[in-house]
Formats: sequence, structure tokens, C-alpha cells
Amino acid sequence: ADPNIQNRFGCTALFEPVMTADLEAVELLLEFGADPEIQDYEGGLSCRQLGRLSKVAELFSKADKQNLKRARAEAKTEAGGSLRLCRVCKVDKDSKRCTGCY
Repeated sequence: ADPNIQNRFGCTALFEPVMTADLEAVELLLEFGADPEIQDYEGGLSCRQLGRLSKVAELFSKADKQNLKRARAEAKTEAGGSLRLCRVCKVDKDSKRCTGCY
């Protein structure tokens, strides 16, 4: 199931655990892709704004880091195994000296 589905008020499954500081539920939902940036329909509040508790904010930060690592790994795979690979000469070394990279 999609953890980002909104109810009639615009709240996702992440809203209640954030408001009640249920850290285990917040962590589980973040692992399964819950987005803390989704806003409700009325006031435009997001879970990140509601989660001002230091422990909840730490979980959001941890999830952000994991998402960035995952995105970087996907970008590396799409780039052919290296993000530093020169697109012109296909060399995985210092591309600053490649004449095709200028």
C-alpha cells in the first residue's frame, strides 16, 4: 500500500504517529517511503512542520540521508557505474584535463 495516500482532510498515514510521537511507527513509515513534505488540504501543514520533536526530526533527517544515498546509487547505475565518468572520452579519472570536457 502507498504510505502517501491522503484522506479527505489531506492527512497521510504519517500525520498521526508524528503528532503522538510514536517513533517506531514514524520510522517504519519512512522506511516504506512516506513523504514528510506532503501538506494537508486546509492549512498546508506538513509532517515535517508538525514533527518539531527532536527525535522525530532526527528520524526525518535519517530518512533524508537514506533517500539521498538511494538516489545517488540509482544515478551511478544510470551513468554506467561512475558519476565521474567523462561523457566524451569515457575515462573514469580526472576529467578536468580532458579536452572534450571543457
